[in-house]
Amino acid sequence: LAGATADVHCYDMHSNKWS
Repeated sequence: LAGATADVHCYDMHSNKWS
């Protein structure tokens, strides 16, 4: 999850999947 904070705009943490 190292890039999770950087790609949070592309990652839906509510659904835990890439949009």
